[in-house]
Order: sequence, then structure tokens, then C-alpha cells
Amino acid sequence: MIAFNDVTKTFRGEGGVRELSFRLDPCTIVGLLGPNGSGKSTVLSLLTGNAAPDAGTIEVDGLDPNRARLRLAHLLGIQFPVTALERRATPEEIVRLHAGFFPRSENVPDLLGRLGLAGKARQSIESLSSGEKQRVALAVALVNRPRILVLDEPEAGLDQTLIPLLAEVAAQIKAGGGTVVWVAHDMRALAAVCDHVLVLGHGRVVADCRMSEFNRRFGGAFVVKAPVDESEQVLAALGRLSAARHQANGSWFFILRDPDAVIGGLAAIRCLGTLTTGLTLKRLTPADLGALPALAAAAESAPAAAAPESSVPTR
Repeated sequence: MIAFNDVTKTFRGEGGVRELSFRLDPCTIVGLLGPNGSGKSTVLSLLTGNAAPDAGTIEVDGLDPNRARLRLAHLLGIQFPVTALERRATPEEIVRLHAGFFPRSENVPDLLGRLGLAGKARQSIESLSSGEKQRVALAVALVNRPRILVLDEPEAGLDQTLIPLLAEVAAQIKAGGGTVVWVAHDMRALAAVCDHVLVLGHGRVVADCRMSEFNRRFGGAFVVKAPVDESEQVLAALGRLSAARHQANGSWFFILRDPDAVIGGLAAIRCLGTLTTGLTLKRLTPADLGALPALAAAAESAPAAAAPESSVPTR
């Protein structure tokens, strides 16, 4: 179990996380999401004992990460960046080195074989592809048979055909009673893998729920972004079609829950005959919720019903 209780950690009074509270149970694959600067890296530093909170408490499997770092190291498996791998060493040498720190570790040849590295075990790291280096980093994270596995954007630079392998590894940790924390910017790699979603924005929790609940609350929503100085006719048309709206950072954000409303909105603007280049249309993502937490409340309050046809303005 991982628990953050009213945790604050800032850097010279800026960034980090503020009064952050959440609980992650065993037998769970958690997607930790949010845009750059949302607090994801700070959470990982606190979780692994590499940073101490300014206030609040953290518990990882009954341990305080800052007071029991050695014991915690036996529980945690952390996927390090590939840049941390010694380029002249071989995968076998690197994984054996890490295995030597733990009395209970995986059989190195077997582990490399399961990750598709049997034929690369004695080649230098610098000769491997980016995807192969990612597999080596994953082997290092798994060699101590962790109860808690941290995957920090493992799909970045990874051959997309290997995503199923990551999903299989995560499922094995879960089946053994462990917890997987999978950090990502968006849902593409996580939608079919995670049980739970934790979205951060500006150092605070924006969403903390089961994946099924997250999909129910936010799935299928679209966001239309328009400058605040867009023509009144265009803003009025979008306002009549949207289920909710929010103004921030010099823009209007319109939440549309029904695809027909999106199509209707574009048709309405065309009917107005107004030339506009400032509109953007996209699906609502966890990164959007993290960047503008108020969108979460707006999206949740937005009904799924399509706007009536009579609301589409005509010339």
C-alpha cells in the first residue's frame, strides 16, 4: 500500500506538490498522469526516498521512505532512464551487478530471455537500439522481484510492439499482490492496462478513481479552445452547443460530450460565414485536466445529451 497524507514538497517555494493526499492499494496497476510540471516527478522522488516532504507523511508498505531507504530498496523496482546505463557494459553485466545487491533476485539469463534480450546479453549497451536499451532498464527494475514497480514513461522511445510485454509484466506484479505505478502523459498506453487513474495538476490531485469511473466521468468528451477575443457570434454558437465552458489563460474552453454536437458546432460556425483561425478541437485528455483542473469540474458536470438542433444558429 502507498499512502500520501497531506504531503507538501516545494523547491524554493515553487513547483512540487501541495497538500497532496492519495492511497494506492496492493494488486493495482495505477496510471499516474499529468502534463509537465504537474508534480509527477516530485511524487516519484518522494515515493522512492530521494526527497523528503516539507510537511505531511508518506507510507510505502508500512515504511517511511526517508527512514527506511535500504529496506525500501528491496521492495521497489524502478525503471531508470537509459542514459543511466554504462554504455560500454553489456546487459548481462549490468543486470548481474544489480542482482548482487539483493539476496532474493531473478535468474539473470532467464530474465533477459523473457525480455527478448537473450541474443543481446553480451553486446555493449552502445550497440543496442533505443528499444533494446529500454528492455535492459526494465530488466534492472525487475531483477529484485519487486512488490512495487515504478515505470516512468516506459513507452517513450520504445517499439510500440513491446507495449504488450510491459502490460504482461505489470499484470504479473499485480497478480503477485504488488502495485505498479505507470507514469505517462496520456492514456494511449494505459487504457487497457490500468485499474486506477491518478491525475495531477499544479501539484494537486485532479482525479483519483478507478479506470472505469474515469471513463464514465470524462470519456468521450471533446474540448474546443477559442481565444477570448474571438467574434461574439462564434463564441455564442459554441456556447449554445457546449455542455459546459470555462475561461482561463486568455482562452475559452467549451466541453462537448456528443460527437454530433462537435459536427454541429463546426457547421454552425461555417453558417455564420465568419473567418476564424483561432479554434482548436481535440478529445479531452488527462493532460488537459492536469493543466486546467477547472476543466475536470466542467467536464463532470457536462451532460452527455446532444444539444437540440434548434440551438444551431443560422444566418
